[in-house]
Amino acid sequence: MSAARPAPESGQAMVEFAMGALALFAILFALMTFGYTYGKQLDLQAANRSAARRAAVTWDNAEADVQARQVLYDELSLTSDDDVTFSISPPPPWEHGQRITVRSRAPHTFSVLGFTAWEGDLKATTRIRVE
Repeated sequence: MSAARPAPESGQAMVEFAMGALALFAILFALMTFGYTYGKQLDLQAANRSAARRAAVTWDNAEADVQARQVLYDELSLTSDDDVTFSISPPPPWEHGQRITVRSRAPHTFSVLGFTAWEGDLKATTRIRVE
């Protein structure tokens, strides 16, 4: 008497792997996209701080806001200059001890594998005392 052979399952493992791999790749791409978004946020905050410092030390210059804006654009590495909006309040000239607020924002879309999960603005705000 011969032993019964199990039914062939040659394609089942491949189909299960393909389904599992798809889910893992989606998670991997989501993590990579989140990392890029977080990097853009940190980049915008660092550039905003540099612009605020420039504004605070060039308080007596009539074009202190223009210089601060240029510093912001020079410091950005992950964001296009065309996308960033920038504002300083109150407008120059400033006095010693006065507090100024520098704000910047850049539009960003968080999408994974073509699906948009979030669309909005990355924002940075820095308050600094004029020296």
